[in-house]
Amino acid sequence: MTTEKKYPSFLEPLSGAAAVGVKPNSVVDAVWPLPLERTVSYGRGTAGAPDAIVRAGAELERYDEELEIPIDWHVSVLPAVDDRGLSLENVLARVETMARSLYSEYAFIVTLGGEHTVTIPLVRAAAAVFGPLGVLHIDAHADLRSQYQGLSLSHACVMHHVRSVTPDTVSVGIRSLSVAEAVRIRDEHIPVVWAKDVACLPDDTWIDQVLESLPERVYVTIDLDGFDPSVIPGVGTPEPGGLLWYSVLRLLYRVSVCRRVVAADIVEGVPLPGAPVTEFAAARLALKLMAYRRTASRTNAVRAGR
Repeated sequence: MTTEKKYPSFLEPLSGAAAVGVKPNSVVDAVWPLPLERTVSYGRGTAGAPDAIVRAGAELERYDEELEIPIDWHVSVLPAVDDRGLSLENVLARVETMARSLYSEYAFIVTLGGEHTVTIPLVRAAAAVFGPLGVLHIDAHADLRSQYQGLSLSHACVMHHVRSVTPDTVSVGIRSLSVAEAVRIRDEHIPVVWAKDVACLPDDTWIDQVLESLPERVYVTIDLDGFDPSVIPGVGTPEPGGLLWYSVLRLLYRVSVCRRVVAADIVEGVPLPGAPVTEFAAARLALKLMAYRRTASRTNAVRAGR
């Protein structure tokens, strides 16, 4: 006799709400909390973000006014990864092993960080499960260092490691980087859409540039400091001049419709006492990614005559 799993729902209060008997299958999405905080170098507190985002999810309405659709599917909250007593290398190895299994079981998973370092094993796992893919990287920082403050596995080195998995990356919203990173972007012809370009280019032509750099399958990683601090203030390393809410939504919608988004993460949030803007925005962003992906799947099925 097998015991049915019970998964708390992202869209209901967590006091006893659960989807009894819901099993991983093609119609279940999930959020996965990874409260890792080991290498942050300025503002701290990102370990508290996953729980805060999950709790904010219980306050979201079950209707998408942009797409004009009900949010009528279950979103499971997977158990958080416990990294206590483990080295960073062992934590990341555990995350990669778990992600390979979870990506095979669920329709779509949005991982909630924690620091940006969690993206490294998540991309490795996604490539192993889904095959060759590209990475859409939304961030204020280039994250292309080979090491930072003596660490090679650092939040500031994420895209260096990601590009060892796939050369098909494009970074959006960048406005803070080192001289060495700027030289690397130039010499390796790494696609970057700078924050200033998003603000200045007409008619969302910058989104066309993003799509040209991405293959059919795409992993999306969103560092919340990619947004302007006026939109999402709770981050460890805020930078002025960032992306605005609807600009990011237009990008994510286009990528979801024109490519196959296989998985995503939202990282580097820092809950601010008395001002829950960051966690509510992150929760809404996670739900938007799911809604866009589902709408795109249905649209493509209709186009194919299925």
